[in-house]
Amino acid sequence: VLDGVVSSLQPFGAFVDLGGVEGMVHISQLAWGRVEQPGDVLEVGQQVRVKVVRVETQADGRRRIALSMKELADDPWAAAERDFPVGTTVRGRVRRLEPFGAFVEIAPGLEGLVHISKITLDRRLAHARQALEVGQEVEATVLAVEPGKRRIALSLVERIRGERDAEAARERAEASEALAEQNRPRSLGSFADLLAQSRKGK
Repeated sequence: VLDGVVSSLQPFGAFVDLGGVEGMVHISQLAWGRVEQPGDVLEVGQQVRVKVVRVETQADGRRRIALSMKELADDPWAAAERDFPVGTTVRGRVRRLEPFGAFVEIAPGLEGLVHISKITLDRRLAHARQALEVGQEVEATVLAVEPGKRRIALSLVERIRGERDAEAARERAEASEALAEQNRPRSLGSFADLLAQSRKGK
């Protein structure tokens, strides 16, 4: 583990001066979260701490040093079960769309999969892009967390299904109450009341 200074930024990563020797942090090793471009998280001249992950000797004899910043940061998957227990509702952003579903980032470095069957209740989809867009913010329910496999299962329909079920239950209760009221036997009054009414009619 070494301290260095960012010497230049490229689309594929950042070069770091380690004190006369340069190493490169690939964009995938900058952080656990998705980084679109190195300039989003670093700037030239910034001091950073890096871990040497690989040293390769090239054909011309020069050494190529591969560095990582990500490996020095806490792995978000270590606390995934605690931070996102099953049944909780989370907000996230759609990162990728595939025929089988959508990948949603719910925290830096944590992406969950919404299976295509869990995207909408209203229609059958052939591809996730028929209902979602990359960059779209969504509200999802956590169905399962498997840190060992680095997998989180999400659903966009649980809250809607719950609301529909609650509404249906209310409607059934109201209908049942109305039916009970309609079938409730009506009191005819006491024999004395009936006798009094018959006398008034005479």
